[in-house]
Amino acid sequence: MLDKLYNLYDKVKHNISQWKEITWVDIKANIEEMSGKIEDFAKDCAKLPKTLRAWDAYKELKQEIDDMTDIIPLVEALAKESIRNRHWEAVIELTHEDIPYQSETFNLS
Repeated sequence: MLDKLYNLYDKVKHNISQWKEITWVDIKANIEEMSGKIEDFAKDCAKLPKTLRAWDAYKELKQEIDDMTDIIPLVEALAKESIRNRHWEAVIELTHEDIPYQSETFNLS
């Protein structure tokens, strides 16, 4: 059981770490794959034995998956050319941060 949990945990952490390094200009090319993988991870997590659900590693894994499940649609919306500027302006205003979303070095993290 632990092998299943920690293999999935490692896959999720590794993929999310890689996704955070994707530059914003490349996000549209990757968002569909990210969405599919996070759905697969959620299914795999749900299939883990119920006895593991009390473990901290399971809870952390589930939270990472749930967070990315929430984030990916927002990222996808912000990446659309037709609405990007308006939404980015709202995000910048809300956070009071200068977000360089048009910079080639700006990444998902």
